[in-house]
Amino acid sequence: MHLLLGILLPYEYHLALNLLCLYILLMIVLESITSNYTVFLFVFSLPLCVGLAILVKKESEDYFLTTLLLCVLGIVYFCMAGLRQAIAIGFCLISYKFVKERKLIPFLICILLAYGFHNSSLVFILAYPLYKSKTNSFYFVFVAICFILGYIKSGIINSLGFLLTKDSAFEVYFNEKSGGLNYTAYIIQLAMTVFCFLYKEKICEENENAGFLFNMSLIGLCVQGFAGVVSEFFRLSMYFSIFLAVLVPKAIMAEKNDQVKWLEFFIIIAVCFYYIFFLNDEAASYMMLWSK
Repeated sequence: MHLLLGILLPYEYHLALNLLCLYILLMIVLESITSNYTVFLFVFSLPLCVGLAILVKKESEDYFLTTLLLCVLGIVYFCMAGLRQAIAIGFCLISYKFVKERKLIPFLICILLAYGFHNSSLVFILAYPLYKSKTNSFYFVFVAICFILGYIKSGIINSLGFLLTKDSAFEVYFNEKSGGLNYTAYIIQLAMTVFCFLYKEKICEENENAGFLFNMSLIGLCVQGFAGVVSEFFRLSMYFSIFLAVLVPKAIMAEKNDQVKWLEFFIIIAVCFYYIFFLNDEAASYMMLWSK
């Protein structure tokens, strides 16, 4: 988008569009009203809180488990540091309502608002055409291909990453590698997705929009596989992997055997707590055996 604007518009106008973003305008307005830091945090966190509340209320079968999975996916931690993208994610989650209702204009308005805070939000435009598309297990082939391309640091993905970060405020991410973090996040997302696919038919029978949730989780996996090339891809994958937090509880509820259902629930809870409190630092630096 930045590259396209740079071609279509003179440099002065392109620079103005970068500077006069909603984030800066909001900062100016807030600074003219108050200098209270708590007020700033409240305003900046409001879109994300509203977006998550809508998603969790509409889609989650278990609020506690969904919140826990958001922590495991690293989304809660990242949003505490990346306020601008947190706002963008919030508007994208709010737009999910209009995706379901097939209201294109309100959806695009939400994306435009999100773009005013962070340019990465443009990837969420994929959500609208993907809502009605079917999910097939064959898509895992594309997931594997994306991971291989990301692991070998393919020139194709390297060029794509350059286009994503070129002439933007996030150009630094092009040269900043994410180390082993991408493998950890990839493994976590892959495990969640595979677990959900075990109950895919039952979930889709009971939820008309379950196919969309599966599509989003698979896109998140594909994008996460590229994070070893350019760490900007980690920021992009969050827009899609966040839906895994509501898909996993649906998979648990799809289990008809109550004993198995409770066993799955407590095992997932235990693994999540163990990861958060005991393995987080170690897992963040995890590398594949063949990478060492």
